[in-house]
Amino acid sequence: MRPGIRCSVCGKNIRWNDKNGDHYLAVNEVCQDVGGCRAADTAVYVGPITPTLEFAVNPRIEMLKHKLSISAQFDHKAGNLKFDNTLRHQCQGGLSCEGFWNPNASLYSQARTIAVNNYSVYTGMYENGMFTRLREVAVTYQLPDALAGQMRASRASLVVAGRNLHVWTSYTGVDPEMTVGNGDSRGSRRRPDRHR
Repeated sequence: MRPGIRCSVCGKNIRWNDKNGDHYLAVNEVCQDVGGCRAADTAVYVGPITPTLEFAVNPRIEMLKHKLSISAQFDHKAGNLKFDNTLRHQCQGGLSCEGFWNPNASLYSQARTIAVNNYSVYTGMYENGMFTRLREVAVTYQLPDALAGQMRASRASLVVAGRNLHVWTSYTGVDPEMTVGNGDSRGSRRRPDRHR
């Protein structure tokens, strides 16, 4: 392996070299990049798996003499790596992984497929876990007091709300907040609502 040919995505310790330039990687063209391509039994710290930065923003506006309000909640989490267990299931011993079947798969996609199958190296399954999510939008209208009185109430409001409406992330898995285990979703990795 020539030095310097490695993935540039955070947390990945896989090195590859397409020696013949055919854009198809062979097993002997991929290795774990730990001090010069050692065996896969070398433990590698790739980074934190829980966010090191979290914050929420809750904007709210009121109109019509406080009768109508529109509120939202945005959550942001960053500074962590996310293990894509769906991708691991697709790639490890399965033929549904892009690195296996797609002749136009990137060298990186091929390299992490080879690494997980031939060397049991999982670092290629970690991605940047940063995201910003539009957690909720709510529109509240306070009904007239006379109408509330007819319902034997002092006040009444009508609320329309939506939750988990959108997520902005570069994470290619199903959801950057998904956990690994019994609640892990399988299936399509494509999310048409995601914008990078």
